[in-house]
Amino acid sequence: MQTTERTASRGTAPVDGESVPLEIAAPMSGDLVSLDRVPDELFSSGAMGEGVAILPRDGTVVAPCDGEVLYSTYFSHAVGLSAADGSEILIHIGLDSAGEGSPFRYHVHSDQKVRKGDLLLTVDLDALRRAGKRLYTPVTVTNAGRGRSPVLLPLGRRVRAGERLMTVERDSA
Repeated sequence: MQTTERTASRGTAPVDGESVPLEIAAPMSGDLVSLDRVPDELFSSGAMGEGVAILPRDGTVVAPCDGEVLYSTYFSHAVGLSAADGSEILIHIGLDSAGEGSPFRYHVHSDQKVRKGDLLLTVDLDALRRAGKRLYTPVTVTNAGRGRSPVLLPLGRRVRAGERLMTVERDSA
């Protein structure tokens, strides 16, 4: 898994056949952790896509890019977005948090269009801690490897919600 930043061109129109990388912002404030350090095999193995995890500092979750909500309250502990370029982003709040229900308050619904920075949900992190849940929050591109390559920023640092987290580059045909 790549953990360094590549520079994307800025301020110029794409050359014929070149696509502009999708910027994905941090949906939560917290400390970045490599997915391979997440104590859940589904995420650490890459089965749920490529990306990074955040150990959140607060319970506000915002849209990491413009897109459409694929699912939200159905899963209670996760939200999925589809970006205009077809990238599918999963934000999975906490580990083993499915069915916890009440700590999660959704501000969006499935099929809703959102803009980067829009409030998606709030979560009571203290309630999850009291329930013994681990707060690792994987942010993955679930369709990575299918024409999309996430490029991660350096790990082991703190991010604020809205700061660039990764870019998704379209693979050359």
